[in-house]
Amino acid sequence: MTWNLENLFLFRRGSKEGPKSQDVFDRKLDNLASIISAVDPDIMAAQEIGDPEAFELLNKNLAKPYPHVLVSQFKDARGIRVGFLSRHAIIDQGDLSVFTDDAFSETMIYQKARPEQKRGGRPTKPDFDFTAMGRGALRVNFRIGEHELCVVTAHLKSKLATYPGGRRFAKDDFELARGAGAALIRRAAEAVALRNYCADLIFENDLPLVLLGDMNDEPQAVTSQILLGPEDNSLEREDKGDDTRLYNLADLIIADHRYSRVYKKRRELIDHIMVTRDLRLAATFVDSFVPGTEPINESTEARRDKTLSDHAPVFARFTLP
Repeated sequence: MTWNLENLFLFRRGSKEGPKSQDVFDRKLDNLASIISAVDPDIMAAQEIGDPEAFELLNKNLAKPYPHVLVSQFKDARGIRVGFLSRHAIIDQGDLSVFTDDAFSETMIYQKARPEQKRGGRPTKPDFDFTAMGRGALRVNFRIGEHELCVVTAHLKSKLATYPGGRRFAKDDFELARGAGAALIRRAAEAVALRNYCADLIFENDLPLVLLGDMNDEPQAVTSQILLGPEDNSLEREDKGDDTRLYNLADLIIADHRYSRVYKKRRELIDHIMVTRDLRLAATFVDSFVPGTEPINESTEARRDKTLSDHAPVFARFTLP
C-alpha cells in the first residue's frame, strides 16, 4: 500500500507545520490507523512524514503494529520525507538523493539578475538548481519466505510552485510562468533520476521490484510514462524490454475508484504502484480506498485542522509463486 499521510507532524505550539491542536493530531492518528488496520497491508509506503516520532506513534496506534519501521534521512525544506511499515524483515536498504550523471546533474533554470538582485556587485545565484531529489526516495529489500522483494517509494515534486525566499505567490506574470515551469522541470528531472535508479536495480537479474508513492502526476502524464520505461505492446509476449520495464497497476482499479485525490472538484490518480512484469502477472487485486476523500485547493493552511489525509491510499495484492 502507498499513502500520502499529509503533513504528519506532531502538535507543537507556534509551529507553522502540522496540526493546530493536540486533539486534531490525536483524531488524525485514530483515523489514519483505522484505515491502515482495515486494509492491513504487509508493506506500506508512506509519504509526507514530518516527524519520525509521529510515524512511530501512528504505528503504535494500529490494531497490529508493524515490527519494522523505517524513514528516509532525506527530507525537504518543509521537513517531510518518505518511509515504510513492514511485517517482513528488511535485508537491505538505500536512498536516492543526489542525481547520478545519467540523470540531469546540471539541469538549471537561470534568472537574469536585475540590479536590485545583486549583492556586493555580483549576481545572485539561480532561483532553481536541480541536482538532487527534493525529498529522497527510499529503497528497501525485504525477505518474504523464499523471495527477495525490492520496494522503492518516492514523493516527486508537486505542481505547486515555490518562489525565491520560500514565497508561495509570484510577484509578476513572468515569475508565475517561471515558477510553474520550474516545478514541472524538477518533477521531470526527479522522474528521470528515479527511472534510471530503478532500471539499474533490476537490469540483468530476476529481482522483482515495486515502485510506489505520490508521483504528483496522472498515469498518462509524461513524467509517469518516463518511470515505466519502454512501452509494452503485449504483456503476454516476452521481449528484451521486460528486463527493465515497469507496469502501472492503475488500469486494474475499477473506474469509480480510479483516483487518489480530488483537486478543485476534479478526481486525479497521482499515487501509483508500478511493478516489474513478474509482479504484474501475479497481481490479483488493486484498489484505492476513496471513502472520505475531501476536495482540496491550493490552500495548505486550510488543511491544518483536517483529521484525515487529502489523499486516498492505493493498494495491491499479489500471489507469489
